[in-house]
Amino acid sequence: KMAVHRMTKEAEGYALTVAKNGPKMQEAKEGEVPALPAWNGHSADPAAFEGLIVATLLRGVGAITGRRVTMLQFTERLQRLLDTAVFDQTGLAGKYYFAIEYATGDDPDVPFQNLFSTVKDLGLKLEKHKGPVEMLVVDHIEKIPTAN
Repeated sequence: KMAVHRMTKEAEGYALTVAKNGPKMQEAKEGEVPALPAWNGHSADPAAFEGLIVATLLRGVGAITGRRVTMLQFTERLQRLLDTAVFDQTGLAGKYYFAIEYATGDDPDVPFQNLFSTVKDLGLKLEKHKGPVEMLVVDHIEKIPTAN
């Protein structure tokens, strides 16, 4: 037995916007399926990843591969990675292909920039932002014991 309600609350997070020189991602075109980046493996079928964002993490390096995805899908992935709200304010309505690698920590042996700097390579930027977030609030919950 559970009772919940939804509410909207102002929350701090990041806004994903287009950088000054515009986006540097490949816009998806009908019938065109570019090759996967090397870190996804050469034997993988690129068409199998269409419409997906794949995030990987290996030894201090993160990678995000977007295959014919919207900016809303990208912000949702960034929310999970950054563990905070990310608002799509790019105004980009298309679907895009992109691939980035980034450092997940401060290891000097990792030859990549952090996620915030790497997003700039896509012609985008992440800036502090406060905005409305929909939340699910649990009003009441009963835990009924079950027999073993």
